[in-house]
Amino acid sequence: MSCEQHSTRQEDLHGEVIATNRTVRLVCTLCAASGLFGLFVWFNEDESRAMRQYAAQSLALMLAHIVVGAILVISALLIGRVPVFGYAVQLVAWLLYIAFAIGLLILRVRMMSSAWKGNTFHIPLLERWVSRRA
Repeated sequence: MSCEQHSTRQEDLHGEVIATNRTVRLVCTLCAASGLFGLFVWFNEDESRAMRQYAAQSLALMLAHIVVGAILVISALLIGRVPVFGYAVQLVAWLLYIAFAIGLLILRVRMMSSAWKGNTFHIPLLERWVSRRA
């Protein structure tokens, strides 16, 4: 395998390198870890594309968590009042919420790992929105 093929293969696995400065990588990692920190960086950072990209992705994940969580909790509370059937729906809604929250946690950890390495990280469903905002 030639050197060019090896480097292309590594880029496919790890993403494009967007940050080499440790401070930028640390801020990107903190953005990936916390949606509120990402909100702060998104409003205050104008120069670093990497920081804005991670901040926008973190905000998108935070908004998805709030919206999906609110929908599941409200539907569980409303339908939960129906005897027998409501309890089953309520249980399923809570289990879906827990599974969704665990999935977002895993996604955030992967995003933090990628940010610490200085590589890009793309969330497939949110990529178009993030590219316009970053």
